[in-house]
Amino acid sequence: MLHKISSDLEWVLTWKLKTVSLENPLWCDGFEKLRLRKESKRTYSVSGVARIGFESDVSVIDKYPFAGFVELSSHSKYLKSYGFVFKNEVQEFAVGRKSNKKLLQRP
Repeated sequence: MLHKISSDLEWVLTWKLKTVSLENPLWCDGFEKLRLRKESKRTYSVSGVARIGFESDVSVIDKYPFAGFVELSSHSKYLKSYGFVFKNEVQEFAVGRKSNKKLLQRP
């Protein structure tokens, strides 16, 4: 199950990262140490290390520790909202959809 979630998050994140920098779009090459913890009936906290790089040079990938959440729809079939904060030694950025800022601020 965690592999499926990792694959789905990689796809969603790659799509969303394109909005961070329109001049030099980013992409996600996967995750390391992915952790998922149930917070409520439909909300999960997610953390780990994302491998992110520029689309213009896929040979250079940086590691970004991240934390955030995903909230599922009432039937648990779709993502209702999500938010992630990525931070390494050089850069910090956040991506999300209908993000709840309180959840984003969790360690």
